[in-house]
Amino acid sequence: MRQGLIISDPTVMMGKPVISGTRITVELVLEKLAAGETIEQILDAHLRLTREAIPAVQALVKTESILHQLSELLTSGWYSLQIMKVLEQAVKSHQITNARYFFVWTYQTSERESILTLAKLAIPDKDSITIHCLLNHALQSRRAFPFATPAEIKQAVARDKKQLEGFAPLIETIKGERDHVLAHFDRKLVNDPLKAFSHRPVDMTEVERCLQELLRIVNTYKGYCNNSELGMSVLERNLQEDIAFLIMLMQRADADTTWVE
Repeated sequence: MRQGLIISDPTVMMGKPVISGTRITVELVLEKLAAGETIEQILDAHLRLTREAIPAVQALVKTESILHQLSELLTSGWYSLQIMKVLEQAVKSHQITNARYFFVWTYQTSERESILTLAKLAIPDKDSITIHCLLNHALQSRRAFPFATPAEIKQAVARDKKQLEGFAPLIETIKGERDHVLAHFDRKLVNDPLKAFSHRPVDMTEVERCLQELLRIVNTYKGYCNNSELGMSVLERNLQEDIAFLIMLMQRADADTTWVE
């Protein structure tokens, strides 16, 4: 049995998150709050419900909202990074022989988006939803996770903050690039567009490592919150197939044009 205010037990209400020591579901409390009932009315109607359980329910909802927004950002950043990697590999294997400006634009846009997404996720900002926002909220609301004890949450937050410290040099670099390099187009690329594939404002291998770590962190708290996980493997496979198909169509169109001439 979990020690938090909210728990999930397969033998109680089919595993739905409930208030500890009761069969009162989080869903029911939220419905009552949404219907306009006051905390006093809810407590009067459910005598086994404690006053401190209501803020725990609200904290769980906030956690799910934070995780949802971070998941959206991570998906965007990871998708952009994979587009960049697939296009880079296509250049190295000499698959891209035409429509170079299109592919360069796509490559650079994906590179910028992955870097900017990492900046949004990892640079602390008191007015934004960042990974630091998640960790601070989890520590403050550690009794509101149905699938983890308060002690497990505390230990996880300490571990994850320490892991993020290892990326401090990268995050510092991204701070500068966010407002400087990413806001300007390098004139050298006009004459030689394929230079975009070797000219990088930051170490993209480190960007990928950092995004992977952020994905691990988000999945940790998704598991603690609602026993779910954000997966990227299907997205990566579909993306590779899409770009391969696009390159094939362009090569076929180029071959057809050559034949006509």
